[in-house]
Amino acid sequence: MEIQTSFFVSIFLVLLSLCFITIEGYNKYANSKQKLPPGPRKLPLIGNLHQLLCLGSSEFQPHVALSKLAAKYGPLMHLKLGQRLVLVVSSAEVSKQFFKTHDLTFSNRPELFVGKIMMYGFSDMAFAPYGDFWRQMRKICNSELLGLKRIHSFFPMMFDEVRDLVKSIAAAEVGKPIDLNERLSLLQFAITCKAAVGRTACTDQESFLMVMKEFVSLAGIFSAADLYPSWKIVQLISGLKRKLTKMHHKADHIVEQIIREHELKRSGSTDGDGKQIEEDIVDVLLKLKESKDFPIPITRNVIKATVL
Repeated sequence: MEIQTSFFVSIFLVLLSLCFITIEGYNKYANSKQKLPPGPRKLPLIGNLHQLLCLGSSEFQPHVALSKLAAKYGPLMHLKLGQRLVLVVSSAEVSKQFFKTHDLTFSNRPELFVGKIMMYGFSDMAFAPYGDFWRQMRKICNSELLGLKRIHSFFPMMFDEVRDLVKSIAAAEVGKPIDLNERLSLLQFAITCKAAVGRTACTDQESFLMVMKEFVSLAGIFSAADLYPSWKIVQLISGLKRKLTKMHHKADHIVEQIIREHELKRSGSTDGDGKQIEEDIVDVLLKLKESKDFPIPITRNVIKATVL
């Protein structure tokens, strides 16, 4: 029985090795057909990941590694990070070529795992691939959501938040240190939250802030699932999919409640005193959704992703 088990294990390892060799051979053939800038030698499967991770330091400092590699291979070099081919630009002159001369060629972005789960399948402008939907959302942001008139309408709320911050600092105990980083972060979140969903809807700030902090933290981590997009097992082993899905459900519950409150509010165009209700970003998006004036519909998921 043990001999039979060892035999099958050996066969599995041989087949797995042949699979890896085939993949690497194909990648080398494909890369040989491309005109790529210079770059360091790559290892099978991991490419140049070891040169970003192994710096003789306990801290992960990819910017230091990239600086050292750029000094050796020039202001434009290519790296292989897992299955991803990456161009690294470290010169202002070369960057100008990318962002001005050849901006359309390099206008797309990778489909990151966090954007797929948290942003309802890349339904926001930040994570959406370049195309008709992205151009439509940019137009909406520039003309409807973040136009000069809309920004000016946020000024009274911003002044109130800054005034409350100054009052809280003035009322603090004498001689007791104040964590300005935390207070300024809370100020920034309060302004963003109230501009997006309104003064009354942004009441449960603590739970929303906790979800958004967790989202930013997960979005900024080094994700193996993004480096090996075709290896679904990496998503399971890393646990990132489970964490993002759990956090997505929390965020979706909060944003869904906010949208429902706005839909109820929009059923009457005035408040109890007969005054016109002040519009926030969610109100504008709901109005655009109802108008149906866009070639790509503004769906409920698009509204949720934009708010997040």
